[in-house]
Amino acid sequence: MWNLKEELTKRNIIEVFRLLVKYRIRIILFICGILFLTILVVSSLPNQYSSKEIAISEDLQPLDLPADIEMMMSFVGIEIPNPQIDNAFTADIYSEVIKSSAFADSLLLRKVELLEEGVNVTISEYLSDYQKQPWWKTFFVEKKVSSADLRELLTEHLKVNFDEKSGLIYIYATMQDPYVAKQVVTLISEELQNFLHRYHAKKALLAYDFYSKEENKALVRYKNAQSAYSKRVAIPQNVVTQSARNEIEYLQKEMDNAYAAYQYILGRKLGAKSKLQENIMSFAVISPAVIDLTPQIPNSAFILVVFLLELAIIAYLEYAAWHTLYTPVFCLALPYTLVLFLTLAFIPFTDLISFYYPSVLIWIAGLPLFALPSLFFGWSMTKLGCANRPLNVQRWQAPPFYVLLFSIGLGMLFILRLYKMLHSSTEMFGTEEFSNELCERGLWGHLRILGIALMIYIGYFVSRKKWLLLVPLFFVMLPSLLYMVKGWLIIPIITILLLKLYTGTIQLSVKLLFVMFVSAFFLFLIVYMLLPAIGNDQAQTDARMVNQVWNKFVHYLTSGTLGFSYDLELGAADREDFKYLFSPFINIFNLIIGNSNMLNPIPSKFLNTGLDYTNTRTFFGTLYLHCDAIEFVICTLGYSAFSYVIMCYAKIKGDLYSYLVYFFYAGLFALGWFEFYMWHLYIIEVPVFLFLIGFGVNYVRKFQYK
Repeated sequence: MWNLKEELTKRNIIEVFRLLVKYRIRIILFICGILFLTILVVSSLPNQYSSKEIAISEDLQPLDLPADIEMMMSFVGIEIPNPQIDNAFTADIYSEVIKSSAFADSLLLRKVELLEEGVNVTISEYLSDYQKQPWWKTFFVEKKVSSADLRELLTEHLKVNFDEKSGLIYIYATMQDPYVAKQVVTLISEELQNFLHRYHAKKALLAYDFYSKEENKALVRYKNAQSAYSKRVAIPQNVVTQSARNEIEYLQKEMDNAYAAYQYILGRKLGAKSKLQENIMSFAVISPAVIDLTPQIPNSAFILVVFLLELAIIAYLEYAAWHTLYTPVFCLALPYTLVLFLTLAFIPFTDLISFYYPSVLIWIAGLPLFALPSLFFGWSMTKLGCANRPLNVQRWQAPPFYVLLFSIGLGMLFILRLYKMLHSSTEMFGTEEFSNELCERGLWGHLRILGIALMIYIGYFVSRKKWLLLVPLFFVMLPSLLYMVKGWLIIPIITILLLKLYTGTIQLSVKLLFVMFVSAFFLFLIVYMLLPAIGNDQAQTDARMVNQVWNKFVHYLTSGTLGFSYDLELGAADREDFKYLFSPFINIFNLIIGNSNMLNPIPSKFLNTGLDYTNTRTFFGTLYLHCDAIEFVICTLGYSAFSYVIMCYAKIKGDLYSYLVYFFYAGLFALGWFEFYMWHLYIIEVPVFLFLIGFGVNYVRKFQYK
């Protein structure tokens, strides 16, 4: 009898996939059954409608004090408080306010109008009596809904996001009735205003009482100092001694200080009084809630199930066509899937914002489009008998000695440049400004990219028996380490791993994925803790710094998925020009014709995902933000066709350098969960350098044979 558990324990992941193909009929029937049940359950869920209001925080604006009060405070030398510093209640904790029991209880008592029923009911009554239930819940006895259940149910339907950079507050409400959703958003706004107004009033009252008491004490101190000074000055003296003069100056200084303190506290009291008398607006609505009759998309579980089923189908078709999983579409899809679920796992335990599941729909739409050219090229290569042609590993045993010497020399050049800049640059070592000055552009920038190509070439030959190759590998990796851009350290490593996996040098396993995860975190420790500590005695290297690096690592890992998720949730209003997707080709053309206007495709819009700001939006997220529907289809098919052409060329050629170029592009796609890397000049320079290395090595070998 077939035992799946026993079979799985004997095989690596690739062999497991072959096993899945072998028993595909059973698996397909099982998947179809799960899909049918999922569709049945989701289709029975009541429609949900969402409404949104946009406001701007007044807490982050300068205080608008009355002119006379402001003049008086300036006159006595009191600085007007900065709300960003002095105000402890700012917009970034609005979301915590709506989750509080006091706020929920107050909101539950507010009334909404049900247009279809023609009645006014409280939100509490609406949630308990007017909510539709799925059909399967009718088989269970309904229990009485408690107030705690109502609070929890209400907070599940409410959401507040705050963009710290723009100061905009986004208030959302999701209900089964679109008219109720709009009313609830308006009520949330009103309740927040009332709640925060009470907070500000209470805070101002406490401040006024405090400064009133301090004013009386300061006044007494001033009068005592004034009395002591007056008495001492009134004593008649024929000869003023030095000690008497010193005593008078001391008493006068005491009196002046007491007066200054009294005026300062008086000014604070007047300021607190003005705040107490003002009707402080915590935020101003700039886009009121509207009624949206479009139902919300299906819930998160349904989206994830559809995505996983689509991934399974694409994986099956890819393996059937190419007899391998190391194809462009799978290199793009699998890492995104892993990072997506890691993101969802990290959110409950960190300060990351919540995930907006409709962002996955863009990937659900993009992946089948990206897989379409694979069907054509797979069929063509099968006809040619090249679909399953492997790389001839035996022809390539080790890189030539002169390439290794050149690699070490390249690293030494960067060490000399680093030594020179440490004595001449005004920037601090370990900062982004220093790295950019060191090797971002110009000759040193191109040499750094040459180092990436050499890193890929030498890295493929590294093994336990050839561990000495780690020495030249370190020297060519050094420029990228000094540049401190993690992506261009990670991509060459992924390129090497993919080629080794493809050739069977290493096996894909859970252990390998874990080692990659730990190694990536260690890379962050080097970049963010060890390198900045060099030559800086004040740099922190304790456990607190390790925790900060961990937060950086989690932010980097989730910034692409969460960045696009948040941007889409905010409406993706800031669309970019389509031409930026082809920046390297446009810039080269402009350089040829003498046009100095170069496109910079790096997005300027940063969003706070909870741990830090990000401007990355994943592969398909970037396409979505730069394209309309037709352009999205054209770009997706175009990039896919280009990658499969490179893959076909590598299989036909059977040459190591062709495979290095193909897996370099596969590595770019593998980081599609983070950014769209196809708009960088690297996509041209690195393959050119790899082919030049191959041409040079082959030419020298032919010359040696002759």
